[in-house]
Amino acid sequence: QTSILAIVSTERSVSTLPPSSSLVVTYRMPPVAAWYELSLSSVHSPPSHIYLLYIYLSMPKYTYTDHRKGVPPYAGVIVLGNSGVGKSWLCNIIIQNDKDKDDRFHHDYAPDAVTTHTESFTTSALLKEMPVDLTIYNVPGLVESNRESIIRNKTEIEKAFQSPHPSYIIYVFDCSSGRLREEDIQSYLSLKRAFDFDGGATFFVLNRLKRKLPPDYEKEAKDLIQNRIGISSPKIVLVPFLDPGDEEGKNVCHITIMQMIEGCMPKIHKTVSEIETEQERLASQLAWECAQQRKIEKKREDLVLRPKRVLLRTYHGTYVRACPNGVVDTQVHPQEWEIFTLVWHGRDTFNIKSHHGSYVRAYPGVDSRVDLAPHASTWEVFRMVPAPLLGGKQAIQSVIHGSYIRAFPGAPGSTINTAPHCREWECFEIQRI
Repeated sequence: QTSILAIVSTERSVSTLPPSSSLVVTYRMPPVAAWYELSLSSVHSPPSHIYLLYIYLSMPKYTYTDHRKGVPPYAGVIVLGNSGVGKSWLCNIIIQNDKDKDDRFHHDYAPDAVTTHTESFTTSALLKEMPVDLTIYNVPGLVESNRESIIRNKTEIEKAFQSPHPSYIIYVFDCSSGRLREEDIQSYLSLKRAFDFDGGATFFVLNRLKRKLPPDYEKEAKDLIQNRIGISSPKIVLVPFLDPGDEEGKNVCHITIMQMIEGCMPKIHKTVSEIETEQERLASQLAWECAQQRKIEKKREDLVLRPKRVLLRTYHGTYVRACPNGVVDTQVHPQEWEIFTLVWHGRDTFNIKSHHGSYVRAYPGVDSRVDLAPHASTWEVFRMVPAPLLGGKQAIQSVIHGSYIRAFPGAPGSTINTAPHCREWECFEIQRI
């Protein structure tokens, strides 16, 4: 009646079944298979449920159950943030009550990143009076000064998300100046896009704050995180700058962090995309935009600027026609006289050659006539000017005079002349044949 029967597993945890109170409690023990007698005084919380041993052993290890109040028996705590924000220090705070910790996570005042590989340490804790083995993951920061380090850090960060157990996410901000740094916000957004963080599993630690803060600081910090990161009612912990020997301050910080973990719901975070820093994202976006622009230009060159045999469809839906007597007007339906050949000179300029072998000619001045010439000279040289607001239509401009070819409504036989400006009547659809 005064002892606890313990079963030791090879996972350094002991599942104990008190014969009288029948509470299953997990203890950290050496990895040996043996029976232990543990004093009831070592159990710091009263029993809440009774389990037969074979029922307890048959329970699924990695699923949530109502009897555990939503607390899984195994969970991860992934501590994220840029280099130098105090992740390693915070990990040591979380495990500070563990007798085997031995300052597991090294931290130092250094000009370069101290943590360059993902480190982990498993400790026992009580969450909502339920025993749980917490594996603390201390990962490198995302942003570094060189690309090789960023690539290495991405690989190391992904290791922490390969566990089959649900995890809590702690993201650390360096708030020594009081402000939430933009680089910390962008790093979080990069990681959130890659692992689809759940707001219920995530909270934020604002580290290295001064002890006396303005009255509205916490509210303003929450509003900023909500607006920039997109988490409704974010959970935050304010951590002041603590001296190395301030054990009381560390203990208060430990209790606050554990209470915040207890108030969160862990989640299995799957990788949904590659980690991409803000600079990489902007570079990718710029590269995509440049590629799209090149496609547009190539399409414009291949399908519009570089055709040879074409129809010139006016804004009114009629077609430009070249008559054998040298007149240029419009026709309703395209036939042979409405077919032109564009004779290119370099990249931008061309002559418009009719079916009869003559060339379209623009006279100088406003409202000047357009007709056909037997051969090409300076008055017969044109260029195309895009009209993006008119569905990709093109204006045809005289190179020497600067005026535009204009088509009047109606057909057949409507006027074709020149205009000093480019509007609807001066725009044509270039239809390749």
